[in-house]
Amino acid sequence: MLYKSPNKWSESQKERAAIVFAEYPEIKIVYSLSQKLRKIYNSSIDKAVAIKKLAHWYNDMQNLGIRSFNTIMNTIKSITRDQSQNLGGNVKIN
Repeated sequence: MLYKSPNKWSESQKERAAIVFAEYPEIKIVYSLSQKLRKIYNSSIDKAVAIKKLAHWYNDMQNLGIRSFNTIMNTIKSITRDQSQNLGGNVKIN
């Protein structure tokens, strides 16, 4: 169920998610951030806006300090840094 968007969950999946998220709040945070990343990639927004949203996503993930996300975080950092330079350098990543 955690690989799906919440709007595609069945009723029983919604109930299970509520239990899992109540027992493991960090999973809820990570799930929310994964959905945020999915939304950025699936939306038809301006490239500059997408880069800024990716930078914010990166900073949120970095604040969590979960090492298993380092690979995707390094990829996002590289993309946002390179694209920010192409767009005038106005995106800040920690």
